[in-house]
Amino acid sequence: LRQQVLRNLIDETLQIQAAKTAEITVTEKDIDRTLERVAQGVKMTSAQLVEYLKASGSSGRSLRRQIAGETAWRRLQQAKSPPPLLLLCP
Repeated sequence: LRQQVLRNLIDETLQIQAAKTAEITVTEKDIDRTLERVAQGVKMTSAQLVEYLKASGSSGRSLRRQIAGETAWRRLQQAKSPPPLLLLCP
């Protein structure tokens, strides 16, 4: 478990660095919206989710960092993907 946590932390850091290099930003507002969606998915408020994480030995800060990394990586991948082809029918 410890190795997996360390690997995830390294991955998040690399994702955030790659996005910064590509000038892709993730704002606090972006993170707040995602945190709210995650909390709603488990029928909690974001504050309740953070408290649950604290009680479970984690933190809201680590979840926010994970959200930032995943969001940055997704945006980076989208930026690298070619636009979809539009088929024009005569």
